[in-house]
Amino acid sequence: MVTGEDIVFTIELGFRESGLKYGVGLIIYNEKGDIVTLFNTVRDDMKLDQPYSVFKIKVENNDFLDGRYFISVHISDEMAMYPYDRNDYVSEFRVLPKKNLRGLPIGEGYFRCKHEWEILE
Repeated sequence: MVTGEDIVFTIELGFRESGLKYGVGLIIYNEKGDIVTLFNTVRDDMKLDQPYSVFKIKVENNDFLDGRYFISVHISDEMAMYPYDRNDYVSEFRVLPKKNLRGLPIGEGYFRCKHEWEILE
């Protein structure tokens, strides 16, 4: 995939118990092991109190820059304090740089910040 394309992450869960209140989190690391970003149902104020089996997270027009990224998935209590299950580095993805008309990458570093230029006379 290339910087600026949509990314869809899919998490599939299975449950041994019902009636749990829980949260689902996805953490993305760079090649150095630094957290680049995370997504979490608890932080996004989603209340989960039944066993949903599939979660999808869509990142439109992604701002990831050139590099390899690794994914960890966490299932926690409804306050994101205690882990029920944790799977580190379950998958990875590669992002290639989008280039401008001159062939230069549109961004460098860890993140491409959305921005808008304005020129005043």
